[in-house]
Amino acid sequence: MDAFLIALNAVIPFLIYISYGFIARETGLVSEDFMRTWSKVCFNLFFPFVMFNSFYKIDPEMEMDFRFLAFGAVFLLLLIIALCIIVPKFVTDTTREPVIIQAIY
Repeated sequence: MDAFLIALNAVIPFLIYISYGFIARETGLVSEDFMRTWSKVCFNLFFPFVMFNSFYKIDPEMEMDFRFLAFGAVFLLLLIIALCIIVPKFVTDTTREPVIIQAIY
């Protein structure tokens, strides 16, 4: 349960950022150019801080299950490989393929 709460604390800020951006764009408060620029700022500036904070809050006494971590890493790698094969068959714009692959995984 602790691992789930750690993961939830890492994901919730991103969901809030996405919600703010979606609402701002849908209501017309910001332009598409601003959204592109702000997206770059969030990813390049804020993302490292959120990730560092998530890792910093991990209890060093927490027991790690390395078999579970290895399973997750292998599964994620296989998922990305499968997406790199499948997505180009459905997406015609090659500049959008990496974005869609990242969004799916």
